[in-house]
Amino acid sequence: LAPLDSLVRETLVRLVRHGFGAGAFKSKRATQQALLAVGTVTDRSDVEQRRWIERLVNEATGRKSPPRKPKAAGRRRADAERTEASAPPVAGAVRRRMHRHQREQARRRELVVDTPGSFLGKAGQRIVVRRDRRTVAELPLLQLAAVTVASHGVTLSTDLVTLCASRGIPIQFVSGDGRPTALLTAPVESRGETALLQVRALEGETAAIGLARRFVEGKIRNQASVVKRLRKSRQGDEALARCIETVDALRRELEPAGLGADLQTARGRLFSVEGRAASGYWSAIQAVLPETAGFAGRCRQGATDLVNCLLNYGYGVLHRSVHLAILKAGLNPAISFLHSLQPRKPTLVFDLMEEFRAPIVDRAVVTLINRREPAALEDEAGRLARDTRRRLLQRLQERLTSLVPYRGGEATLEQVMARQAAAIVADLEGRRTYVPFLARW
Repeated sequence: LAPLDSLVRETLVRLVRHGFGAGAFKSKRATQQALLAVGTVTDRSDVEQRRWIERLVNEATGRKSPPRKPKAAGRRRADAERTEASAPPVAGAVRRRMHRHQREQARRRELVVDTPGSFLGKAGQRIVVRRDRRTVAELPLLQLAAVTVASHGVTLSTDLVTLCASRGIPIQFVSGDGRPTALLTAPVESRGETALLQVRALEGETAAIGLARRFVEGKIRNQASVVKRLRKSRQGDEALARCIETVDALRRELEPAGLGADLQTARGRLFSVEGRAASGYWSAIQAVLPETAGFAGRCRQGATDLVNCLLNYGYGVLHRSVHLAILKAGLNPAISFLHSLQPRKPTLVFDLMEEFRAPIVDRAVVTLINRREPAALEDEAGRLARDTRRRLLQRLQERLTSLVPYRGGEATLEQVMARQAAAIVADLEGRRTYVPFLARW
């Protein structure tokens, strides 16, 4: 509570100083009497509170507090050592407590149903999961951020679907490898004027090329950040050093002058840069994973090894979060800038996902593997075991709800996605240039 108490004091000093300048306070005594009614964060006795207020008013009015009688050198040293030994690192303790709270909340934020024959219904403002006519889970909707159905043969009541839609809780259906197959939400559609701006950006090409370039820049810089983070504990690793050097060199190729005048040419050159950066990045990831993981390189479709299956499943979860952020921003998910338009595919989701893949999914998977957490495949087709899917979802939720530095403050990664989607709209409207999210390492 010490930082909060300090903030209250600083605020009161500014208010008192302003009050004296504006003539609201006539005397220091009257000011002190007024401040006695102000509560503080930490508990103090009446005498301590009066002294605290007196020092506050003296600081605000420019008067120094009366000097105290100096202590002997030995007593000063002993007091300093005692204070240093007893005072906890407040900021660190608060942050650790906050992170524990976030992890606990992340475990309850998403309900995953992956058992055939389950029924999802509602009871008041709670979601109920039944199996064989027995209640196996019951959760308040207030705690939930999403419901994921990861199995066939699951039944939902229409009352539950309606209630979730009214609360802004999406219901996602995913295949065995994590690919999203359906998404139930409230009928949030893209705004017509925003979709028109997206089309005009494609027709004019310059704005589209600018957005596409910054999506790729965000992706490769965040890949480099993940590698730099891994390198902290692996000084001298040549694979990691080469990856960082490669990304630094490739960034120069993203300059607008070298991309070409038309969108098709620019896309080709951007994907060339992205592909070369990805080659070095996945080589670095391979170098930091244990040999027992069996990771020989990135495989997007038809993967049967554990690491690639974890990555593909994680990208499916990320896809849903980015898709919702784009819809809420009023963008049309089918009109993209980096990826070519494809029938019945939300290609703008693929655009915005690029800068979030490494700091969210890749970090979660690498951490899970390197910590030797239990993870396995259910069959030779590449389907993750049920416990592995649950464990990965938990790690991803912890990442999505973790606070990260963002634009001079802090925000959760879920909030960052929403703000980045809104930043695309601002760029299209000409209010400010889109800046990719860059993760700290």
